[in-house]
Amino acid sequence: MKAKKQFRIVRRPEKVTSRYAAIVVDVDGKPHQALTVFYHEVSQGLADGTARTYLNSLLPYFSYLATDHWRLHRQDRWDSQPEAVRESVRDYLVEHLHCKAQPKETYQLVWLTVKSPSTVRVFLSALKQFYHVARRLGWYPHPHPTSNWSMTNGNRIPLTTQHCMGSYAMVSQEPVFLYATRSWCRWPTNRERAFGKCCV
Repeated sequence: MKAKKQFRIVRRPEKVTSRYAAIVVDVDGKPHQALTVFYHEVSQGLADGTARTYLNSLLPYFSYLATDHWRLHRQDRWDSQPEAVRESVRDYLVEHLHCKAQPKETYQLVWLTVKSPSTVRVFLSALKQFYHVARRLGWYPHPHPTSNWSMTNGNRIPLTTQHCMGSYAMVSQEPVFLYATRSWCRWPTNRERAFGKCCV
């Protein structure tokens, strides 16, 4: 049976000179610089176990980008335009992490289901951190694709105001994250204010 192609972490070969003890390789076994450097960067500021958890949550997504027929047809990559990245993430959450997506007029809601793994929020946090590192190092020349996301944890967390967005999650049944789908925005209706879900 043919082994499934996937991103993975390998220890640096003894005869290879590198500043990194652990190297991420892609589905073809080639070193993936961006993920390798990301792991090294977050390891500087986080406990090694946390950094490894972040990296492990990203590997299946990168494998998805490199092997999914639709993503390959669209030529979607981690360094694609922001809207393409958001679409890839949404599809990955729905198809592989058993989330539910609900499009609205100017934003998207993504909900956890009983089948969603507990690592969904870890994945979203790791991805957001990954693009912070990629942009700082000049590897991602576009606007941050996840900067207008709001991930909920049962508390009221407003979206960043720089994107003219505002939303609140009140209970665990609220969406796990949401993001703008258009550059323009609108004031919330009274009904949206009452239920704490709005775009302003």
